[in-house]
Amino acid sequence: AMYGSGGVLEHSFDMKNYHRVTLNGIEVGEAGFIASVAGDLDLPVLFLSGDDRSCKEIAELVPHVSTACVKQTLSRNAAVSLHPESASAEIARAVVRGISRRDEITPFKIGGPVEMVVEYNSSAPVERNILVPGVEREGSRSIRYKAENATDAYRVFGLLARIV
Repeated sequence: AMYGSGGVLEHSFDMKNYHRVTLNGIEVGEAGFIASVAGDLDLPVLFLSGDDRSCKEIAELVPHVSTACVKQTLSRNAAVSLHPESASAEIARAVVRGISRRDEITPFKIGGPVEMVVEYNSSAPVERNILVPGVEREGSRSIRYKAENATDAYRVFGLLARIV
């Protein structure tokens, strides 16, 4: 689940650098960002497995998505997890459900141009990332980048992640 959700081992892309990522003002974690890239290709996300918070996160972005909630969050570091056999069976059922409902599931599309804002946990990455052409300082701990679409934003995000 994304950082700030209260989910088990909540994080956005990694556990030490990123505080928040938005695309055109919509906060996204890894699942949302990847769903937006799939949306650029007109592909819906059919399935996600994870804790209760990550399942809620994707369901808010992709109505009718099939989820397998295999952990109930107690805290950032604790959860009640399904037994592995039960989790495997639930995942298999949810995958079949997602595939069978593929015509009901709409791709998650951000629509271009896409303004990506990345807020870090410190100012250090900002100093390095603003050296990349097109990346602008948004605040002391954040940068902004305007891309043609979510896929291009994701590519730049990947580059910036290498120089964090």
